[in-house]
Amino acid sequence: ELRQLTLNCFMSRSVDAEVVAKPLQSMRHLELLDLNFGCSMSPFDADAIGRSLAGLTKLKQLRLDFSQRLKLRSVDELGRALGCLVLLEELWLNLFSCMQVSSVQELGLGLQSLAARGGSLKRARLRASHCRSVRSIEELGKGLCQQRSLGELSLNIYGLSEVK
Repeated sequence: ELRQLTLNCFMSRSVDAEVVAKPLQSMRHLELLDLNFGCSMSPFDADAIGRSLAGLTKLKQLRLDFSQRLKLRSVDELGRALGCLVLLEELWLNLFSCMQVSSVQELGLGLQSLAARGGSLKRARLRASHCRSVRSIEELGKGLCQQRSLGELSLNIYGLSEVK
């Protein structure tokens, strides 16, 4: 049973998220998942990855790098999946320069759901710098504040325009 998976597709031009997401759904024993899809002009469906995460209830460490994925539009399903990952101790999410992502609200709501279900997130590193379409981080802030076990937090949001 596979417990750790690292997949580095950095600068890959034509990675289909569905091709990665489908086998993930059956990897129910994963404790560490590290996916790097950064630096590409190609469209990418991060929501497909998000939908595959909801069933990975044994995950303790989740590292997702979508940095400079210039045509990435949504991370809503990633946020929804967070609420299901009650064993998650470490979250690392890099959205640096994902200029078409317009909302991180679902990430915040997912963190709130995680806390309500007794999750024990200990470390979080979230980078949403230069996501110029994001207008509010209110729900994200609420979700982070509700993490009772959080001992380490790195939140980088510089370069956002008109954030509330």
